[in-house]
Amino acid sequence: MGFGTALNLADISGMRNVAPALSGLLLAACQGGPATQWAVPPPTGAEVLEIPSLASSLAPLREEFNRRADQARIVVLLSSTEGPCALGARAVRESVLESYPDADLWVAVVWVDMQPSDCSRSVALAARRFVDDRVEHFHDPAKRAGRAFAVGLLPTGVAWDVYLFYPPGSRWLDDPPSPLTWSHQLGRINPEHFHPREVLFEKLHEATAKLLASEAAAMSERAPTVPPGRTRWTGVYPPVP
Repeated sequence: MGFGTALNLADISGMRNVAPALSGLLLAACQGGPATQWAVPPPTGAEVLEIPSLASSLAPLREEFNRRADQARIVVLLSSTEGPCALGARAVRESVLESYPDADLWVAVVWVDMQPSDCSRSVALAARRFVDDRVEHFHDPAKRAGRAFAVGLLPTGVAWDVYLFYPPGSRWLDDPPSPLTWSHQLGRINPEHFHPREVLFEKLHEATAKLLASEAAAMSERAPTVPPGRTRWTGVYPPVP
């Protein structure tokens, strides 16, 4: 029986008492090495979740990021193993997705292999924490995205447990663009962006509000202007005298 059928995936985030055992099982399952793409059997009636791999290229993530250039975008880099990143995943769900259910957002969750038990199978399980059509998952077994997003932001060399917010219009050319704002849980490096535990929930909520405000401003700038001396047609004809 595969992991997707053996576990109630909706309850994974609450299984603190079995996290060590689960990590052991995942480590054993990961010994076979990462796959280019992993599809986990979903609950009955749900679609199979296919997660693109960034093992050989960042193109799948970069192309989708640029295709969504007219939207507000959030890129989250996490480990798929239970621990601080599990709290980060919950913060994204509650402070971003659930707090702004109607917002026009695109959220890329990049699962970076940082722990021995991180692999395509653990990624498939962790991705089930998110039930939202605005979320797209990517697996980064070679840390390509982790290194790319660390440039100019973190001295660690690899970005993980990091949350980056991008306004409409920004594009990823050679390197990822600079974010509007961002947070991390990597200790007291760049302390103004270090937001651990409960503080992270508040900061992600505030960052999302700031991001959506920038999106509204961008939409206002793109709206057609009315020449002086003319009025904008409202779509309603005046009454006939």
